[in-house]
Amino acid sequence: MVLDAFYIRFENINKIFERIGKSDKNVREISVTTCASSRFYNHPSSHIVMDKVDRACRIHRRLSKLARNMGHAFSIYFLAFVAQTVIVIIQLGATFIWLSHFEKNSTLKIIASCTTFTFNIFQLWQNIWSCSSVSKEANKIGSLLFLVPINDPAVHHQLQELSIYFMQESVGFSAGGTCSIDRSLASAAFCSIVKYLIILLQMKSD
Repeated sequence: MVLDAFYIRFENINKIFERIGKSDKNVREISVTTCASSRFYNHPSSHIVMDKVDRACRIHRRLSKLARNMGHAFSIYFLAFVAQTVIVIIQLGATFIWLSHFEKNSTLKIIASCTTFTFNIFQLWQNIWSCSSVSKEANKIGSLLFLVPINDPAVHHQLQELSIYFMQESVGFSAGGTCSIDRSLASAAFCSIVKYLIILLQMKSD
């Protein structure tokens, strides 16, 4: 799936920053003085670290642009998918309630209804979870840039500005611009489903 491919690539980029923080500890030993600052870029380890950061950031920008373009292109599809799936789940729930209370000898129909009900819930959760996971993994870079082991004040300030840039240009998916596709949407959708099923049960009791 495309979302899985995005997730893996963003995860690999984040691992690069994690390795930089663990393996290039010797850069922390650079003296923070005016003299040290002036010869910062002549330090071999500094060159290596900043080169890794620069390459990873360029790749991240390209991936982020592709992810945003895909999100814009399929935002209406996401909206239709979420709305349709929620309606189908409620209909299946109503069918299950009807079969279990008003029809006799309907075991096979009840099993089929429960199976389809479970499949649709799983499909809705999987799609929302995939979008949310990609967004979360892509937006980690903002915090990971603070872990880059640079003691030079000027360069550290540049990394902070770069971190703020990535935080502001966050990656996310929306359902036709109406709401973000994340775990809060999953919670809202399932709460709505449960609420309508409770209403149907109460109507049946009356």
